[in-house]
Amino acid sequence: MPNNFDEQLISQYDELMNAWPHADEFRSKGAEVIRNHIHENPKDRYSVFEIGSGRGELTKKALEIDDRITIIAAEISPFMYLDAQDNLKEYRSRCLLMMVDGLFLADQLSHIDIFMSCWTVHNLRENIRPFLTKAYRLLKPGGLFINLDKYVPINSQEKETMMKKHFERLQVLDPGLRKVAERHEREDLDSEYVQTESDTDFMRKIGFQEVQISNRYCLDAVVTARK
Repeated sequence: MPNNFDEQLISQYDELMNAWPHADEFRSKGAEVIRNHIHENPKDRYSVFEIGSGRGELTKKALEIDDRITIIAAEISPFMYLDAQDNLKEYRSRCLLMMVDGLFLADQLSHIDIFMSCWTVHNLRENIRPFLTKAYRLLKPGGLFINLDKYVPINSQEKETMMKKHFERLQVLDPGLRKVAERHEREDLDSEYVQTESDTDFMRKIGFQEVQISNRYCLDAVVTARK
């Protein structure tokens, strides 16, 4: 899985997040979906696979929900991995954090209760739909898929409005960091494989049920589905 996150963006991650003021609330919305899923599907243990755990922000929120949750988290960036190790140290008994390509690891897993990811799947580009097929395969029947990520609207007017707001947010950054962030975002959003709402139609086609887009924050949205 390619790591498209520039080293400067990683090294100035806290400052970068000033342009994503909704980040913590966004992840909390994802954790709320997981909490509701557990409440509606009681069992003794819940296995979770996370691709692109970053610094472990969503990972930690999920672990805090219930002691029955165990997580296998994949992160390819050594910088993010080291931060996540520190952030998740109190949960080592329930979280296996691995510095590994999440696509490779997905091929080794099966019978997972919950798949989750935050701001990672869009980086897969031409591999997004093959990966969605993998995610469907590795989930147990009734398992939860949850992806917090950029989902570009199909409607051209909505797309134009959201793209404008998305780049306006970057104005809060210092000029040097803003230049790198803008280049990164353009590469993501100008890609012919950019993740769009049409990917949810593909999810339904391969068998996912109850596919929903919710909690939009401009281009970012929470996409959920069940196997």
